[in-house]
Amino acid sequence: MKKTNVIHRHLKGLKRGVDRPGYLAGRRASLTNSIRESLLSPTLDNLLDAAIDLEGLGTVEGTVGAGHVWQGEADGWQLLQTSFTSFNWNVRIYTGLFHRGRLQRGFDFSGPQNMAARCLSHAIATKEDTFADWCGRMMLNNFTTGEGLYDRWFRPFEPFMVYLFARWKKLPIPHSALPCPPLGVYQELLDAWNSEQDFAAALVKACDYHTEHSIEGRIAHAEFVRVPHNVFPAEILAVKRLRDAEDIPWPAVEHALLDTPLAQPPATLPRVQNDLLDRVTNVVREVMPEGAPS
Repeated sequence: MKKTNVIHRHLKGLKRGVDRPGYLAGRRASLTNSIRESLLSPTLDNLLDAAIDLEGLGTVEGTVGAGHVWQGEADGWQLLQTSFTSFNWNVRIYTGLFHRGRLQRGFDFSGPQNMAARCLSHAIATKEDTFADWCGRMMLNNFTTGEGLYDRWFRPFEPFMVYLFARWKKLPIPHSALPCPPLGVYQELLDAWNSEQDFAAALVKACDYHTEHSIEGRIAHAEFVRVPHNVFPAEILAVKRLRDAEDIPWPAVEHALLDTPLAQPPATLPRVQNDLLDRVTNVVREVMPEGAPS
């Protein structure tokens, strides 16, 4: 299937979701009520329930947000960032629950690891630097010491984000203490960093990889099947941010993944204003501050 067709199919799927406002509103209301109920008595079990519901809520907000960005609606980017905030509290809570002994290493196989990497790429791309610093250091520590929630690395994207974070923070090249696959197309990106022509070719391959791994059911542990990151190229935008900071030109490449408004975030993104997420912030900071960077 052509890469253009894949991305357009995803975008049309988002539009079908946006065109069912009653369903999405009902799903949002149900998840919101469930999270509020869990927070009334924030035991570790209830916080786990809240984390699971936050992932669902992030998917709802990401569906509407990505769809609205694509259609040029004014609230699209704010909803996309609301989705990110819901997701990153899922990551923070899982981390806190692991440190409290409620979750065991390897919990849910590749899911939490992939969520953390997607949130890290999203945070770097959209300059949510407080979370990016916390999440990146959490993943880097797990990568280099083998101690943490993740007991192995499943696909190239997640360890690539560890390498990218280390480059962003000017830290030594990390070495994995756990089984780790080759970085593949991402290693080509890193190797070609200072070669304009080679980097352009590697960038196209990375976009192809994202697109191919955004198709549900085709590849085990595929990294980009979840909304909104099937169409929001966060890891590519994170790479661009690093290169811009290093004053390295960005190549002019054509690819369906980069040819949508979702690949062109505004320089300043709107702040998330959400009473439920404010409540999540306050509760988690009180109950387990190790999962809640300020």
